[in-house]
Amino acid sequence: MRVPLTLRSVCGLATAEIAAAFLVPEPTMAQRLVRAKRKIRAAGISLRIPSPDGLPARLATVLRVVYLIFTEGHTATTGSALVRGELCDQAIRLARALTELLPHEPEVTGLLALLLLTDARRNARLDEPTPVVEANRAVAVAMAEGPAAGLVILDAVGTHPQLARWPQLHIARADLLRRLGRHDEAVEAYRTALHLEPPAAELAFIHRRIAQLTT
Repeated sequence: MRVPLTLRSVCGLATAEIAAAFLVPEPTMAQRLVRAKRKIRAAGISLRIPSPDGLPARLATVLRVVYLIFTEGHTATTGSALVRGELCDQAIRLARALTELLPHEPEVTGLLALLLLTDARRNARLDEPTPVVEANRAVAVAMAEGPAAGLVILDAVGTHPQLARWPQLHIARADLLRRLGRHDEAVEAYRTALHLEPPAAELAFIHRRIAQLTT
């Protein structure tokens, strides 16, 4: 429950928005948050800033929080606006801060690149087709529920003609396959992304991943 609690108590997202990110009904998420807060109070757990040595152990949680903030901004689940620019900007600011704090951590660099590339299409979001929204949502599901869950969604929407030519989908799919230990399939997906001529900012990341998986 670290991620939902952080999104609610630190980031200020509404319970309905958090529930949408985790694909559960709002009452279910509300109950989970209440129970988690009670446990924290009962155990007397206080908020502490981790030492530098403790940062790596918390990195995955932080990356999930940042990505889910961006996802809610990029594909708003509440209100009348399709895009909530202030949330997108906040997530990108946090991702930049993480790269300054952990400049040699590839997962942090990859997240910032993904957010920037996705946000570059912000002005075109009103015309964005549903499959692209679903692909973005798949990454959030993977971070919340594990790579297998996200891969199911990507494979389901990946047959869409537009997405088949979208390098970011293959990059996201490759990362999920890598995390599942299916390295040969991950390399194939990364190479598919290369053939689709992704933006220059992603080329070094893809080549580095392929090198890691083939050496």
